[in-house]
Parts: sequence; structure tokens; C-alpha cells
Amino acid sequence: MHLRSALLALIAAASIVKARMYNSCPLNLQSPFFKPSLNESIIELIVEGTVCDTRRFNDSSGILSYAYPFETQEDFNAKLGFCTTIIGPVWIGTGFTGSFVMNNVTNITEHILSWAALDQNDEDANYTTSFLTSIEADNLISLGGINLVKVPALYYIQMLKLEYLETMEINSNPALDMYFPQLKNITGMQILGGYSR
Repeated sequence: MHLRSALLALIAAASIVKARMYNSCPLNLQSPFFKPSLNESIIELIVEGTVCDTRRFNDSSGILSYAYPFETQEDFNAKLGFCTTIIGPVWIGTGFTGSFVMNNVTNITEHILSWAALDQNDEDANYTTSFLTSIEADNLISLGGINLVKVPALYYIQMLKLEYLETMEINSNPALDMYFPQLKNITGMQILGGYSR
């Protein structure tokens, strides 16, 4: 009897925390963009942080889309800014301008990609992300990979806590500066165009 009461109290407390988290988030949490903990329990959501699944995004026509491009920082913040773990890829669209910042994310299971990575062999496709200048993810610890193609203005990538990176492929200008001071493991790397450090 005491165990049942304790569990009910814990669930009630978790519901309050969940409600507070929902109320503090500007995103409509009934939208298809919010995928809390991949249908895990409320308690796991609180303990493990917020897990979001980019593989379940809908495109503008309402069709389920694996490749959803973020065209602005505001778009990313609204859809994934509250996430700590991202299941799936993070695509940066051709219209993105300035610094792409992921403040809260600690884990990404797949790649961070520029839109040109959709079809790197199509020379006629205008998939250049012309005005992306930097990528900053200072709390990111593990990342499936980086694939940045046709990003001529990119000059800086900073991931202060990154320890695990599967692969990295970058085609940028010669002034690219990368800063991963905690990196312990990387499986494969290809950099075209040069880098400064």
C-alpha cells in the first residue's frame, strides 16, 4: 500500500514538472515537431532530458519528411531549441544566414548536414548554403557526423565539449577554423578546401 502511494505521488510530481516544462516552452507541444522521449515514460523524460526526433518532421505539404531544412536560427530554436538529445539528422537549409547555434543539445545520433549533401553529385543543383558563417554547439558531447558541402562562407566550427564524432566531411573555404578541444574519438575525416586549425 505504501509503495502504491509513493508511486502515485511520484507520478503526480512528475506531471507537475511536465506541465511546468510545457508551459515554459513557446512551441505548441501537440505539434508533430515535439516527440518527448520517443514515447518513453514521463519519469524518463525528466531524468534523461528532452528527446526530439527529426525523422518525424512534416514538410510544408504535410508529408512526413526525413530531410527538413532549417532556414533560420529562429526556426531551429522553435522546433528543437529545448531538446537535449536529437534523434535523426539536423539539416541546414540554403537560406540560412549567420551563425547556427545549438545551445542545449548534448547528443545528436546522426549528422549535421548542409542541404547540398542531399545530392553532392548534382552539379546543376543550386543547393549552396551561401551565408552560413559558423556552427556553435558548446554542450554537444556526441555527434553522428558532420557533412557540410557548398558552404563557401563557413569559417568557424566550435564544439567545446564534443568527445565522440563518427565522421566528418567538409568542403569549405581555406579559412575554416575548427575547435574541438575535448574530442577523443573520430572514425573518418575528409576536409576539402583547407583549414587553419
